[in-house]
Amino acid sequence: MNIATLNINDLSIGDRFSFDKIITTKMVDDFAKLSGDFSPLHMQENFAKNRGFHSRVVHGTLLLGLISRLIGMHFPGENALLLSIAAQFVSPVHIDDKLHISAIIDQISYSTQTLIIKSKIKSTENIQQIHVKAKILVKLTH
Repeated sequence: MNIATLNINDLSIGDRFSFDKIITTKMVDDFAKLSGDFSPLHMQENFAKNRGFHSRVVHGTLLLGLISRLIGMHFPGENALLLSIAAQFVSPVHIDDKLHISAIIDQISYSTQTLIIKSKIKSTENIQQIHVKAKILVKLTH
């Protein structure tokens, strides 16, 4: 598994990164076991449908985990520490949805070694699911 090794001096405002991911039943079931959140909205197809959703709704924090993956593995990678995150859940994500996770650097502070990224999770049909703003500490390598 390759981890990016970018530091603050490698990054510029406007830099972008993205990847795609398909949400599977196993991912949601494994996340429920890990988090202890077995809400029927996430775990029971009929319950979710009776509440107006077309299938089980994916945990929001599972989706935020994809943002964590983007930051910790790819953009900037091993030198990054997530300091804060603000998320707006625009529309639900369901099992088997194909997602596009993207981020752009919005601000950089070289004095504090931090950056602000704006990230989105969209379906491949270009439907907005989540908007995220995250502050990241990016330590210089020695």
